[in-house]
Amino acid sequence: MLGVLLEARPRPALGIRTAVALLALGVLAGVASPASATSPPLTWSSPRRIDTHGLLDIRCPTASLCVAIDSAGNVLTTKTPLAGAKGWKRAHVDNGLTALACPSAGLCVAVDSRGDVLTSKKPAGGPKTWTRTLVDTVSPGELTAVGCRSTLCVIGDTQGNAFVAKNPTGGRHAWKLIALPSNGDSPGSMSGFACPSKSLCVGVDQSTGEGFIDDVYTSTDPTASNRWNLTTELTDNWFTGVACPSTSLCVAPTATGAVMTATNPTHGSSWHASTLATVSINAVTCASVSFCLLGDESGAVWSSTHPTSGAAAWMSTKAAPKDAIESLACASARLCLAATRRGDVVVGSRK
Repeated sequence: MLGVLLEARPRPALGIRTAVALLALGVLAGVASPASATSPPLTWSSPRRIDTHGLLDIRCPTASLCVAIDSAGNVLTTKTPLAGAKGWKRAHVDNGLTALACPSAGLCVAVDSRGDVLTSKKPAGGPKTWTRTLVDTVSPGELTAVGCRSTLCVIGDTQGNAFVAKNPTGGRHAWKLIALPSNGDSPGSMSGFACPSKSLCVGVDQSTGEGFIDDVYTSTDPTASNRWNLTTELTDNWFTGVACPSTSLCVAPTATGAVMTATNPTHGSSWHASTLATVSINAVTCASVSFCLLGDESGAVWSSTHPTSGAAAWMSTKAAPKDAIESLACASARLCLAATRRGDVVVGSRK
């Protein structure tokens, strides 16, 4: 067994994203904020209903563009995140969207449950600005994660495969299939990728086999098939995503209420766990190495200016008390949005 192993806990139930995206349903009690947390506060708005469907993912590449996807295959966009629900526009682009990345205002990449990659250079321009490309033909071809750095994008499926492209809008032949290293159990379902530079990408998964082994994969040459490594493992925790604001910090929450952090992501010994909540932590985003947010099943947002300093460095605020945070996005440390399971957005801002 590689790396850090957390104590085994009961497997949570499945939630809204897909059958492979684990969320701990039905437990709404959070954990009190540590008295020594050091995160500066954001002021959170009341929840604003922008959709009648659950929101799955949200990205804000700039303060004047936020993009979200929902469980009905819609893309929702706003150029005025602070303006409220009326500033959002909705366009139906696909019937099975699962994950979204927007490395810039001029590029968004989404994936779906049928193996398709959808790209747009004008994500707020309506359905005609999105192009669909079938990339994953490995049965069942269900794509579950995407991460991008500039025009370098990595996507992953439920079979332990990654697909990498330097030109994600270049059609099917722009994507290269990479079989990720095996942990000796059944292939995991990829739940997140982050590429802090073109020479480092990090991926995390959720186990699907009897061994319940959840993995961290890293590569310093992401487009090369033999340069992806199985860096560390956990048991019975299920990663729900990963954010790497730099090559010296990665933050990956789990469905058992823990967060894994690393200052040297390619070394298994660098990954350390801190338990924050008694519910699933579903979302993560980092505006910088000194400002990260987590979102959990009870509607709490956890923030930290020192994310590697253990549980005491995280402060909890109930941003959506009657809902679950599914995704988080920060245009900067002064403007962040939380997307919820009921179709609301909650805006966190600071003057």
